[in-house]
Amino acid sequence: MRVWGRKGLCVLGAVWGLGACGEAPPAEEGAPRARVEQGSLLPGPLARWARQSHGTENEASHAVAIDRAGNIVMVGHYTGAAADVGGSAFPPPLGLQGTRAFLARYAPDGTHLGSRSFGHTAPPPDLLRLSTRFLDVAVDAAGGITVLGEGTLGTDVGGGGMPAGAFLAHYGPGGDYEWARPLKGELSPGSSVAVDAEGHILLAGSFSGSVDLGSGSPRLVPKASAFLVKYAPDGRWLWDRVFANAQASHFGDVTPDNHGHVYVSGFFTGTGQFGGQVFTVPEGQRGPVIARYTAAGEHVWSEPLRELVGRAEFRGIAVQGTRLLVTGGFSGRFAFGRDTFDSPGEQGLLLAYHRDGGELWAKPMGSAALDVQIDPRDDAMVMGFAEPGNDLGMGPLPPASSRYLFLTKVDRAQGNQRWVTTFAADGIVQVNKLAASLDGESIVSGILAGPTDFGTGLLTPEQTAAFVFRLRQ
Repeated sequence: MRVWGRKGLCVLGAVWGLGACGEAPPAEEGAPRARVEQGSLLPGPLARWARQSHGTENEASHAVAIDRAGNIVMVGHYTGAAADVGGSAFPPPLGLQGTRAFLARYAPDGTHLGSRSFGHTAPPPDLLRLSTRFLDVAVDAAGGITVLGEGTLGTDVGGGGMPAGAFLAHYGPGGDYEWARPLKGELSPGSSVAVDAEGHILLAGSFSGSVDLGSGSPRLVPKASAFLVKYAPDGRWLWDRVFANAQASHFGDVTPDNHGHVYVSGFFTGTGQFGGQVFTVPEGQRGPVIARYTAAGEHVWSEPLRELVGRAEFRGIAVQGTRLLVTGGFSGRFAFGRDTFDSPGEQGLLLAYHRDGGELWAKPMGSAALDVQIDPRDDAMVMGFAEPGNDLGMGPLPPASSRYLFLTKVDRAQGNQRWVTTFAADGIVQVNKLAASLDGESIVSGILAGPTDFGTGLLTPEQTAAFVFRLRQ
């Protein structure tokens, strides 16, 4: 699960629901397009529809996924009473500052299909704060829903009270509980879950202390250490890899290819080793890493940024065919392919590798390139933030907003941009990772703290509210 706010990777602290909904005009020929101030790129599309949450306190969307039928699955958590995600209001959390998790399903046009909330049914002795949160979600080919979450002692996600810490839970296509696996420890913020074509579950992230990944005995590490674990569709542990480096490391995204190989992206501090060569950056600095593993967890290759001077981090990752795309950001200088890139300030990046690890091309993008998804038509959607004065291909962005959320469609082969859409982002606290439908449309979600318009009318949160919108092709 990845979320981004004003300063890049951040931790969620509010919740989501759905209430108000803005609908864009249905006509395809006259679909609204973003206004272009100047430049050569085509203007990008606006939202097909957009929703925001309502409740007495805070709501947050943590993650979104799409099944093969185009239905949308959203997970998150809420505080306070009367949180609304499109159906009946959820019950309030127990205790002071309590939180409850939710799972909601929506049709391709945004119609609410069903939702449930999860949490404590009774307070355990001597436990003052009762918390349950769903942090990431993945949907398999059959529509099964796998959720990564965390909770305090006694949290109930459908099968009874569980130990404190992180957990995986699995639900059927209709949201009915099937199984849960407690991990009996805490994972670092930004850990991520995915499923492969056969329904195997992939979990990546980092942890410090003790976590039971499922091998039969807990894994214990003194510092935040990147890990990768694979489970069978029924939750049985298959294998895991834990990389206990001298300083902190983390995998922030994971994705499989059609052959079951697994790709991860993340960072290390100081020295990092992820099954192959040892990488180093100056003491106290972060260096990015991507790696590929077989379906059995064997290391194939891993790569940092070459000749890095400064700071960099990889974020989203996507693979299709022989092409691997990764988003990230840097400040300083690095080499990639035949080129050298330098920036005195924060600069977003889209990089392309061959799936065998060879460097192909790199494109600077905005101030932070957050995520990438490749659609079935072989185009890629890139999402990020940009500042006034940044040029996304339409000329410098004006100072009308303190920052902008951008989405741009690019050719995955060469990285040529087809169009770009920008939205004023003063009211956006953070965004989650993208989801892409089979027809190439993208779903974006996150948290609002102020009025924001995605092209369907102004969304106006009472406090902090979740938003979700579907972008036209």
